[in-house]
Amino acid sequence: MQDLRVAQALAAAAYDAWRGIQARSDLHEKVGKGAGGNATSRADAVLEAAILEAAKPFGMSVLSEEAGFVKGDGPLLAVVDPLDGSRNAGRGIPFHCTSVAVGPATGRLGDLRAGVVRNLVTGDLYEATKGGGALLNGKAIAPRPFDSKEFLLGTIADYAEAEIEEAHRRPGRHIRDLGSAALEMCLVGTGALDAFHVRKPWLRVIDIAAATLVVREAGGQVLDPATGRDLDMPLNLEVRSGILATHSAGARKVLLGSVTPKPMPGLAGAPSNPSGPLTWALVGKAGIPHVRSESVRLRENLEKKGQAVLLETDLAKALGGKAHSLAELDQLADLFLTVGGDGTILMTQAVTDKPVFGVNAGAIGFLAEVEPPQAVAAIDQILRGDYRVEERDKLSAWLDGKPLPDATNEVTLQTSRIAKLIRFRISVSGEVLDTLRGDGIIVSTATGSTGYAMSVGGPLVHPLVHGTVLAPIAPFRLSARPWVVPSESVIELTLEDRESQTGTGQARVVVDGQHGFDVEPGQVVRVAPSTRKARFIRLGPGFYERVRSKLTR
Repeated sequence: MQDLRVAQALAAAAYDAWRGIQARSDLHEKVGKGAGGNATSRADAVLEAAILEAAKPFGMSVLSEEAGFVKGDGPLLAVVDPLDGSRNAGRGIPFHCTSVAVGPATGRLGDLRAGVVRNLVTGDLYEATKGGGALLNGKAIAPRPFDSKEFLLGTIADYAEAEIEEAHRRPGRHIRDLGSAALEMCLVGTGALDAFHVRKPWLRVIDIAAATLVVREAGGQVLDPATGRDLDMPLNLEVRSGILATHSAGARKVLLGSVTPKPMPGLAGAPSNPSGPLTWALVGKAGIPHVRSESVRLRENLEKKGQAVLLETDLAKALGGKAHSLAELDQLADLFLTVGGDGTILMTQAVTDKPVFGVNAGAIGFLAEVEPPQAVAAIDQILRGDYRVEERDKLSAWLDGKPLPDATNEVTLQTSRIAKLIRFRISVSGEVLDTLRGDGIIVSTATGSTGYAMSVGGPLVHPLVHGTVLAPIAPFRLSARPWVVPSESVIELTLEDRESQTGTGQARVVVDGQHGFDVEPGQVVRVAPSTRKARFIRLGPGFYERVRSKLTR
């Protein structure tokens, strides 16, 4: 109950501040940009200041829309959105709130223990404690029967997308975009809305933290729409996610059965039997003769078995057929079949969350699943549903705020001149870890720990471990060692001037060995967990056998 009392106190401070300023004419003037990247209004700033002041007696840290992460001395963290629905408030639409969730400072979304959402217009108070149920204005939220003939869906969507089209096709489906994610989720908790669905990764943990507790403690579910699993997110402002919050099993069945794309069998990781032909996206470098010949063989084999095969542009030019970009294939295919080495797999994983099945036509092919002689039998095994999908972490990266491609293996800050050292500062979640001189540093996923990071002395990490490897490249100091930090960490690499030479052309940031960008002194490379996942189709031996067979010979 202590956590709930803290959340109540912070929400009450914001509510009192709102009542004191809501009549001011300058309330919604923009006064800057918050840490979350959105424009900050005067109301946002005033409510946040009230929350930060109320948090001081508790010695707690605060993660907020405007100020970002404000470190306290105690073990608690408050995840807050001082004014959710600020656009509504600025236009006079009476639907906006403040939300506060409280939990351990080192946790994730699923570790938060108490949440409060206060409707700033009506004063309605939604409260929840983990394992203790949910309340509306002090009364337990009672279940409401589901009526499939009157399905009311809240959403945040582009109005040309499937949610809107589906609503028009089905007379019983009604759709609302109300402009406050936290309040819409609370309405799901009470059953006033049957579901709240955001297909694209737009929401941050501050937007949904308290409301997620309300929905779950009221008997509903909050899922990641990309995987169908319970949604969990790191407690930072970098990661964004889609969401599927539902009030009842009936609502989930209706929504999942009509607005989600056709799932790849076994997408959540468990073997299953396919229900009809699959659409395979075939990717390979056609300029390599043995890649081209193997691609022809596998294409013919799949088509003989009634499977649909789409070709990436490079292969289509060589084999004949309609050409598709990787982005187009991501929209059209159920899974990807790559013929080549790890570079081909990484190139594919950069643009898709779909499962990837790799046939090795490269040198080592550590990420690939089979060698060419086993490929046809492996395809038969997949068609029988005898496989698993292994889901792995990816990294998102930014260079001075500009987004870079996501990484399946690693993000590397490296010198752009051989034998010329660079100097860089490493910070992890706001705390300086070290300042080094050397050839650079690799920020690697567990998947990438067997690649470039391994070659510079980093540890081997099982791909299902949620950790990020920091492996210095040729550091000019004996005490510089690799680190493994929690996967939810936000890592910042700041390039400093080199003592022997200042100016441009010192360093580059490279993503998965595929994409390179120049880095100037003073610029910051920020790396954080991605909302997207890398998915690999697996058939036989596990990680340890793969290490023994491919990395020790």
